[in-house]
Amino acid sequence: MKLSRYLLVSAVLTSSLLAVPTASAATGWQVDLAKTGAGSTSVATGPIRLGADDNRAASADSKARTGMAVYQHTLAAPANAFTATVTSTVPDGAEVAVDVRGRAAGRWTEWAEIGPGAPGVLSASAKDVEVRVVLSAPDGVASPTVDALMITPVAGQRTPAPQQGLAYKVFATREGLVGHTTANGHKIVQRDHFVALPSRRGLSARGSGDYSVRVCAANGRCEWAPTWDACCQDGT
Repeated sequence: MKLSRYLLVSAVLTSSLLAVPTASAATGWQVDLAKTGAGSTSVATGPIRLGADDNRAASADSKARTGMAVYQHTLAAPANAFTATVTSTVPDGAEVAVDVRGRAAGRWTEWAEIGPGAPGVLSASAKDVEVRVVLSAPDGVASPTVDALMITPVAGQRTPAPQQGLAYKVFATREGLVGHTTANGHKIVQRDHFVALPSRRGLSARGSGDYSVRVCAANGRCEWAPTWDACCQDGT
């Protein structure tokens, strides 16, 4: 799975500050990188780096090792947009991305990527938020590392209009790949039921059904399946 590039430098320690006049550094959340939360997979701490598990996006036949570190936080006031200040070392060919989501009306929004110069904007304001650091490195390339991370709410961002449920006609197949590992760290077993989508915005944590797809056959029979893998595209 090719992850969206957050910072890319050749074995150099760097710091990236996304400056937004309406936000103050005093309101930022300095993430405790040593305390990863539920949904984390194949990462080691101090600094954050890829763990020992051979975690890959099986559906995309990815040649890159991946890992995700997830952190939870409750804000003093609801917000729907966030910037990130990242101190990291990213070898050539490796990648780091930072995503954010919020819990609104009892449901999680989609993950939104925080990009250089562009805040991650949620579909609704939320006080309870999670941040996900996604690491990736091809075989033979050293793991990227993240030494420090600050998340800052941003004022004055327009909330995207809510989308209605989307429906597509697709050709599906039993994929197999028993014994391989999905993008969220799940090891595929016989008679597994999950789906792979060309985006990690709706990627559920291992064992979770936060993001699921209702799959219906031509005969009208349907089932819900969690999104546990990423495929086909660049994973953004």
